[in-house]
Amino acid sequence: MALATTSSGTGAFQFGNNCLLPTQSPAASGTQLVTGSCSDASATGFTLGPSDSDSTVPTAQGTILVNGLCLDANGGTPRFEACSAGASQEWTWDPMTTEMKSISTGECLTVGAFGPGQSVSLASCTASGPGLIHVGVTPAGFDLMFVNGIAASSTFNGPHPPYTPPTVPPSASANPQCLDVFLDSETLPNAPIDNFQCNATNAQWFRFTTGGQLQTLAGTCVTALGASAGAGVQVETCNGSTGQQWLYGSEHLYSALDAEFVAPFSLDVQNESAAPLTVTDLGDTAVEGAPAGQTWAANLIWPAEQTIVVSSGNMFAQEEEGNATLTIHSNGKFEYKGGVHDFGAGADYFTLDAYPTAPAAGTRGPIFDGHGQVFGTFEPGSRDSNWDATGVDSEIIANWQAIQSGGITFRLHVATAVGTDIGFVALDVGVATLAIFTGGECINSVVNNSATVSAYSDQQGGGGVQINCN
Repeated sequence: MALATTSSGTGAFQFGNNCLLPTQSPAASGTQLVTGSCSDASATGFTLGPSDSDSTVPTAQGTILVNGLCLDANGGTPRFEACSAGASQEWTWDPMTTEMKSISTGECLTVGAFGPGQSVSLASCTASGPGLIHVGVTPAGFDLMFVNGIAASSTFNGPHPPYTPPTVPPSASANPQCLDVFLDSETLPNAPIDNFQCNATNAQWFRFTTGGQLQTLAGTCVTALGASAGAGVQVETCNGSTGQQWLYGSEHLYSALDAEFVAPFSLDVQNESAAPLTVTDLGDTAVEGAPAGQTWAANLIWPAEQTIVVSSGNMFAQEEEGNATLTIHSNGKFEYKGGVHDFGAGADYFTLDAYPTAPAAGTRGPIFDGHGQVFGTFEPGSRDSNWDATGVDSEIIANWQAIQSGGITFRLHVATAVGTDIGFVALDVGVATLAIFTGGECINSVVNNSATVSAYSDQQGGGGVQINCN
């Protein structure tokens, strides 16, 4: 069973019978939000990005992206801009109110009226009055973890250790329990839904559809077996029935079996038991009030920051030796440092670039540049030129998956005063293997740790075992 601790996926933010949409597709810098049909292709193009906090663990806040751009608070009129790793692009979702809140302003997404075609702005989360409808959104398509209000009476030392999601009801802080498919049987029809210590296994992740279904990661649906208090709840093959439709609000999972949700039935832990593996049923909220067993804090969990560090090693071109180290973070930050040394007689210009080996479709990819001039034995000036650059590049975010799968290329370009192109070197992420070429003609390959990438130089570089180029 694969373990995950973030709300992965590409999804939508549903507002009543509508969804939030970019005002244009594909989104570009300056694109705002509007309400519209959930069947619109652009409704399901949202993804979650890591927080600017550089957190190495998943958190309850982060960025919201469309087409590689980040949703920015923009002084009260949210719009998509190049990601800047700033607070104005940080958001959090409140499972009690289901509102989406800006971290920088503390305000919530707001519309002027229900229905499609409404522009989305920011306003105080507590403000009320004409033209102020706070957008209570249901994340659809994203993986969610639901933490119950009853703490476990005991812990279970199984193959997966306990996991504490970012948002836990105070009453369950000691030993939190999560909505769970009994014995990890999410692929089996009629498997009961229970309450078990949180452990982030596949059996504890669920996702809403825009049609109101609550699905397991296996694609089966959480199903209420009757429109009465005490009715059982289990997973079944999705069939579009009313018993498979749910509404989330005020940390409750309400069944659609009650018409118009007038006297709502909500998902409940049977007999309010604190024992692990207690099955769930429907509770009569109107009669029982809001017991802890009917409290389910939905966790929309943003990913932790990921970091890639790759070094070029020593690279040689003409009479120059260069090396560079690139550190990039999934929230768009980077550090690029290195240096070039001239061990020859004359002066040369150089550029030591780093960029994705295979940029994501439709992007240029981030380009990190170290450049300058170095001087030889018979020239005034220093033999060495060093750089240490830091910054934020939104192209890192747009290319993160491409970089993880395709790697980084380092290119050492050396030129004389007349601009003669001497050579360059390429190296992959985590670099294992270095292949050396000159002018497109293979000289040899230098192998290290069994991965293969192309490299170009007019001189042999790197280290390892020499093999044939073919």
